[in-house]
Formats: sequence, structure tokens, C-alpha cells
Amino acid sequence: MNNNNDECLSICANCKNHGIRVSAKSHKYVCAYKDCRCQLCTATKTMRNVMAMRVYDLK
Repeated sequence: MNNNNDECLSICANCKNHGIRVSAKSHKYVCAYKDCRCQLCTATKTMRNVMAMRVYDLK
């Protein structure tokens, strides 16, 4: 069993795209990359929307 707490934390996907590891908890409104339009962040937002629609369709 791995006791490393870093693997249990939720990491901000947009910051991770830019090489920064930041806990996503209480980070949504202060994220430096929340409005980023780079290719990786755009792909992340697209996948987030796709997954949200899949969850919605399953309900």
C-alpha cells in the first residue's frame, strides 16, 4: 500500500498542463490558467464537457 498523500490529492488539470502541481481544492477561482486558451487547456475543457454530458445522459 502506498502512503504517499500526493497521489490522493486532486490536482488542478489546467495548472498540470503547464507543469505546475497545485491542489484543486479551493483553487477554482484563483487558478492562473482558468481562462487559458492554449491547446492543452482547450482539450481539457472539451473532455470535461464531454464527460459531463455522458454523466448527464446516464441519469
